[in-house]
Amino acid sequence: EPKTKLDRLRSNLLPFGRKSISSLIKKHKWNKALQLLNSKQGRQQISKNRQQQEDPTFVGPNDDDGYFYAGLSLLTLAILHNAPVDIINAILRQDHLATVIVGQFGMSPLHVACACGSSFEVIKALTQHDRENGLPNTAIVVDKCRRTPLHHLMHHLCFPKSVDKGRAIFGSGPFSSGNSAASSSVASFGSIPNRMSMNQDELEECMITLRCLAQVGPKAIFCRDIDGRCP
Repeated sequence: EPKTKLDRLRSNLLPFGRKSISSLIKKHKWNKALQLLNSKQGRQQISKNRQQQEDPTFVGPNDDDGYFYAGLSLLTLAILHNAPVDIINAILRQDHLATVIVGQFGMSPLHVACACGSSFEVIKALTQHDRENGLPNTAIVVDKCRRTPLHHLMHHLCFPKSVDKGRAIFGSGPFSSGNSAASSSVASFGSIPNRMSMNQDELEECMITLRCLAQVGPKAIFCRDIDGRCP
């Protein structure tokens, strides 16, 4: 409880103190993040995040998992931290163009969601947002390696996490062009049946997501990446 008049005034002006949406997302404090997202203070933070993301000179802080966030959108950050679909929808309500903003590797939030193995609910929320708001169909957008979200989903489906370690999300790892040694390692490891990267429930959900993407962007099925590979 604020003790001084100044503290009470600050509390009224900033009901969430100086907490940021990004810090709450990184700490997985979903209820507090949702409350902040739905507040005036949250809308201001989202607007500021968009300005920073569009500024090529802005460099974001290092996160605990070692990734370097430079101009990263809140939507992509939430996806990377496996945020529940309520958080995703709250961000989309405040930032209608969030799904079509790409990162430094040309990856849209849908690319990242597929690479991370996000839930079907999240994938559906992203594709549905595009359709309902008349935005470009990000299911057929290609990144800098000419890969569609479907490419990244198939990579997540086929290759064990213990080999990939999520590095393919940012274009450096077994899924990257020219990394023949790592690709060979993944190919041999992935051929061992008892080393699947997911359990049966996760596999079934991934297959549902796969059908969803194929329906939303059927052209992606035939799209060849920089190495000439279809999904």
